[in-house]
Amino acid sequence: MARGWRSAYRAREHQALRAERRLPSRARLLTVGAQDALEWSERLGRQVRSIPNGAEHAARPAAKRGPPVVCFVGSLNYGPNIDSAQVLISKIAPLVWQQVPDARFVIAGRRPAPSVLSLAGPRVDVLANVPSVLDVFHAADVAVFPDEHGVGIRNSVREALAAGIPVVATPVAAREQDTHPLLSIEEDTDKFVRQIVDRLTAPRTDQRDAEGGVATIRTWKAVTQEYLDELRSAIHDGGAAPQRRTSPV
Repeated sequence: MARGWRSAYRAREHQALRAERRLPSRARLLTVGAQDALEWSERLGRQVRSIPNGAEHAARPAAKRGPPVVCFVGSLNYGPNIDSAQVLISKIAPLVWQQVPDARFVIAGRRPAPSVLSLAGPRVDVLANVPSVLDVFHAADVAVFPDEHGVGIRNSVREALAAGIPVVATPVAAREQDTHPLLSIEEDTDKFVRQIVDRLTAPRTDQRDAEGGVATIRTWKAVTQEYLDELRSAIHDGGAAPQRRTSPV
């Protein structure tokens, strides 16, 4: 599956490369990922700037009652996310239940595929098209992203951190995510599970001590301002509007 997704991604990448080489030199080229900006700058022989995505800060409510909750959030009709949900319930959850038997797992997102819906069970909830992922994060003790495949940057990791919830993620899921006091990145399965268990069994008041890191997450307002600054600069540098060619009727 990973080879198939990467092949399709690379094909679209080559199409974009051909199109962007035809852009006038005055055009501003922007992308989300810093690594992508470096690669595209080298390929195109011109500057490409990275403007990372943002997230809305939201204070985490006081300690909740009930069993400990692990959540996974993402578009549930997207192949790599389907795979991650299956890995979470088939491989990660049984190891967590050995140490925290009453832990609940919540999978939430848009348009869940049948294979994701089939994961629901006595200790697993699948929530389709939730009105607010923030409510999902605030009802959980830890957000988990066991991605093994996928391209691009996972915004839900950033959103979970901005919501003040601890996050355990693989290097694939945490691609280009800055160091954060609430973020643990693990590739080894046993260490990954250990991080989850530690957060499920730790007093929530202790977890809140690390929430000062929420302020390090860029807001969408700040991101919007950077795009507006680029737009104003492009308009200023562009000078007079080019003459439009017209053909005789």
